[in-house]
Amino acid sequence: MTRLRNLSVPLFLQSLRAPVAGFVRSPVSLSYPRGVAGWPRTTPFATTPANAEGELELFADGDSTFNGEDTVSPLVASISPSKTIEVHALTQEMKARGERVVSLCVGEPDFKPPPAVISATATAAQEGETKYTGVTGSLDLRQAICEDLSRRKNLAYTPGDIVVANGAKQAVYEGVLAVVRPGDEVVIPAPYWPSYPEIVKLAGGIPVIVETTVEEGFLLTAEKLRGVLTDRTRMLIFCNPSNPTGAVHSKQQCEELAAVLSEEGGKGDGVWVMADEIYERITYDTPHAAFASLPGMYERTMTVTRQPTLSEQPIVSTALTRGYLDINPRLPQSF
Repeated sequence: MTRLRNLSVPLFLQSLRAPVAGFVRSPVSLSYPRGVAGWPRTTPFATTPANAEGELELFADGDSTFNGEDTVSPLVASISPSKTIEVHALTQEMKARGERVVSLCVGEPDFKPPPAVISATATAAQEGETKYTGVTGSLDLRQAICEDLSRRKNLAYTPGDIVVANGAKQAVYEGVLAVVRPGDEVVIPAPYWPSYPEIVKLAGGIPVIVETTVEEGFLLTAEKLRGVLTDRTRMLIFCNPSNPTGAVHSKQQCEELAAVLSEEGGKGDGVWVMADEIYERITYDTPHAAFASLPGMYERTMTVTRQPTLSEQPIVSTALTRGYLDINPRLPQSF
């Protein structure tokens, strides 16, 4: 049981810390996870080198049927812990001891939210906007997201195409889970966000890592993409701008990748694209290009991006939401 708890507590805390983000899809209906079961014996806390010994002492069950090598399922056992979460837990513990820490692990700003967002959040609470919304997000938020997508990306969606999620990680996971089948291959350019391969494994897929080099600017080339596509390739996870390198593919470079996926008789036919674009606004010398806006890519692209304040007077639900995922119109209603 100790082993099972050490796996689940960081996941539970991770779900609590997830930023409110969101999702975009097509006429599709997302199924959300039911939640995470709590541990009744104590308040959950993350396992770190500093408190691991205490945890083992507190939760050691001795030799029992529930504390063996086969306690957890093979699927859970195959998943590697998130290094980002482990490092973040350690930095929080150091700060609690009064140590000065400059943390570069989690992607969160060191400044407060804009005043308009704080005001809208307070107004929402005061006016009773604290109840469950529809699982796809409130209608006013999804309408505002459609307007934002049209204005900034020249992409046409309807509110029925939008799904709001609790953090970009949830959005990526749901998109992968919706289309990746057991045994399918998912192409992931490296360096990559540590959660990508584990999300693919949870869906029963096989991560196919494509190395990029500093000489290439850590950019995925058309030749490398073409070289890893097989009859089993189901999805390309394309993070642009890249986390963790910060590399930005130009519009021309994105078009070259799209051309590979569109080659007649090639192995890119039927390959989905998970376009993780949550850092699209942090670009400097290279303008960002929305992958879904490229010729032939709209129908196969899911886009994950954070939702900013949409105006000087944001709608309440927009102020409470930081992201969304665009998903292709061909997805079935069961999604």
